[in-house]
Amino acid sequence: MIKIDPQAQDMGRTKGKRRLTPDAKKAMAEGRERSRMIDLYLKSLETHKYQRRSRLIDRKGLEAKIAEIDTELESAVGVTKLLLAQERRDLMKQLNNQSRADEFEQLEAAFISVAKQFSIEREISYETWRDLGVPMRTLAKAGIYPPSSRRKPLPEPKSQR
Repeated sequence: MIKIDPQAQDMGRTKGKRRLTPDAKKAMAEGRERSRMIDLYLKSLETHKYQRRSRLIDRKGLEAKIAEIDTELESAVGVTKLLLAQERRDLMKQLNNQSRADEFEQLEAAFISVAKQFSIEREISYETWRDLGVPMRTLAKAGIYPPSSRRKPLPEPKSQR
């Protein structure tokens, strides 16, 4: 009967824990951050209907109009009060939508800054981004173009061994 030494069971594996270099740790952290930005943008894209915004009143203008309506509501009666209340509600909704649009623009800017590198590293094609609903304009800003485009193609991905 053969006896196996418990210490020799690792069969040639190095003893102790593997240690990553600081550069490797930094690269992994950057990759996680890129993935997080892409994930946040794609999730917001699902809830945000991407459309060209019509002329919007700026935030200060909306807040001023709401304050004006609040003052008028104090003395209004009947149908006038009803209409002012509805206009106030509509303005509040527009103000809320504007906040979401501003947040979406920030996520889109973050996406644009990392999407090309992410595409190269993960070999994500233009068509795959489009399948998920990422607008062509956003991809162009990120430097990602369709393969038939005359623009510069994505660089070849680095082989992983």
